[in-house]
Amino acid sequence: MVVWTACRVKFDEPLPPKGAEVTCVDTTCKWGVSAEMTFGPIVLLVAAILIFLGLAVWLGARIRRKRTARAAATQEFPAKWDRLLGSAFPLYRRIPTEVRDPLRRQMLAFMADKNFEACGGLEEVSDEMKLLVAVQACLLVWDDPRVPPYPELRSILFYPSTFRHSADLQFAADDEGVLLEEGSSPMLGESWDSGSVVLSWESVRRGGSNVEDGMNVVIHEFAHQLDQEAGSADGLPRLRTVAEHREWAEAFGAAWEKFTARVHHRRDLVLDPYGATNPAEFFAVASETFFEKARQLRESYPEVYEQLAHFYRLDPAEWRRIVT
Repeated sequence: MVVWTACRVKFDEPLPPKGAEVTCVDTTCKWGVSAEMTFGPIVLLVAAILIFLGLAVWLGARIRRKRTARAAATQEFPAKWDRLLGSAFPLYRRIPTEVRDPLRRQMLAFMADKNFEACGGLEEVSDEMKLLVAVQACLLVWDDPRVPPYPELRSILFYPSTFRHSADLQFAADDEGVLLEEGSSPMLGESWDSGSVVLSWESVRRGGSNVEDGMNVVIHEFAHQLDQEAGSADGLPRLRTVAEHREWAEAFGAAWEKFTARVHHRRDLVLDPYGATNPAEFFAVASETFFEKARQLRESYPEVYEQLAHFYRLDPAEWRRIVT
C-alpha cells in the first residue's frame, strides 16, 4: 500500500480514489479497488433502504390507526352501553353532559384502536370489560385532541384477579418437598412504558362500582401512562408551559412533604398511603382521589386539587351526588 500525496509518479490510468490499493514499479503506478471499497457503499445503501422501508411501514401503520380511530369516533354510542356504564360505573352518572359527549367519542376511538387481551386463564374479554376500562381511561383525556387517545399504548392485558410476573417468581421447597412460589407481591395493575397496561379484572370491576373509596386501579394506571408520556415516570406529566411545570412542582412538592409526614405519624389520611412510595405513585394516587374523593382532596390539599383540575380540565368536587 502506497500512501500518496503530491508525488511525481505517472499513473497509466486515472488518478486513484482515496483508499485505493496502489502498486508502483519505478515511476509507473497502478491501482485497484479493494473488496471493502466495492461492497462498503452497497452495504450502506442497503441499510439506508431498509431503514427507509421500516419508517414507511411504521408511518403507514400510524396513519391507518388514526383513520380507524377517527372513523370509530363518528359512530353512534349504543344506548345499551350507556345503561351498562350507569350501573357498573356510578360515577358516569355524575359526569356533566358537556363532558359526556366528547368522552363517548374518545371511548369509541380508544376501543377501536387498542388490543384487549385475556391472560392468566381468563377465557375472553367482554364488551363490559372493554367499556369499563375505556370510560375510566378516557375520562382523564376527554378533551385531548389526539386521536386515538394514548397514542403510544397498544394493548390492555386482563388477568382474572391479582397477578405476578413469572420473571419475578422464585420457587422453594417446604419440609415435605412441596414447591412453593415466592417473589413479588400480587399486583392489581401495572403500566408499562413499552405500550401496555396490565389489569386485574376483579380490581377493575370493584374499583368501578365503588366510586367513593379513593381506590381505582384504572385511573391509577392510566395516570401512570400520562406520566410516562413525558419520559420516565416521576410524577410530572407533560404540561404546556414552563410556568405550568413550575407551579406543578411547587404544589406537588409541598403536598408530598406534608403527606409523607402524615403517613410517618400514622395520621388520618385522605390519600392512600401507597402514594408515599415515590412522586410517581403520589401523582397516580392523587388522581384516584381527585375523581373519587374530590371534596376531601380539595379541602386537605387545595393546591394539588387546583393543579389536577387544570390538568384534567374537570372539577369533580362540583359534580352532583349520585342518586341511587
